[in-house]
Amino acid sequence: VMYFDRFGNKVDKPIIKKEIPKGVTAKSVLENYINAIGGEKAIKDVKTTFSTAKGEIQGQELALVTKYSSANKMSFILSGMGMELGGVKTNGKKAFEIQQGQKKEVTDAEKMNRITEVAYPFVELELLKNKDLTISGIETINGSDAYGIKVGKTTYLYDAKSGLKVAESKDVEQGGQTATQTMYFNDYKEVKGIKFPYNIVMNVGMELEFITQEVKINEGVTDADFE
Repeated sequence: VMYFDRFGNKVDKPIIKKEIPKGVTAKSVLENYINAIGGEKAIKDVKTTFSTAKGEIQGQELALVTKYSSANKMSFILSGMGMELGGVKTNGKKAFEIQQGQKKEVTDAEKMNRITEVAYPFVELELLKNKDLTISGIETINGSDAYGIKVGKTTYLYDAKSGLKVAESKDVEQGGQTATQTMYFNDYKEVKGIKFPYNIVMNVGMELEFITQEVKINEGVTDADFE
């Protein structure tokens, strides 16, 4: 018999529901993460972040460029083969989806909401304001326990020991079926006193690995980037 976790990864044995330790709450998990990456004071000083990462698919180079503004703006663009292959942008009021070089405005209110609610350099500061959050369970990620916090169709996973965010999974509708897309975060490095993941693995039906080349804080981002 083969066993798989909910991300489709093969595991040695069936998943057994683990008890959440006493005193561990969604709030404490989010606070541990904020402390682990540099502390609340440091991340509240971040107005914008700009990161570039490189990956490849079938020998073709891919670039992932992400820009965030604390004014509820985001640009997440995957490029390759001379064009923008996919991504999303929001200026907080409007959102756009990019596919194969084509940009189209998001008109579905629920989808718009899903995009804007994560359009922050550190979404955890916003999640802390939500009093109804609970831990959805304990998952095993790369052999370590991680606490899951589910918000809508997204689950954020934080390592129980280090406090760092190790994965984020989203349920997405594709052709009438629901698929789970997961991003794994590894190899955290410090930039101006704040830790960012320098290895990102996206599981979108296939695995794409990205290595961060550069992270800029409070520079290199303008409002025009989100239009």
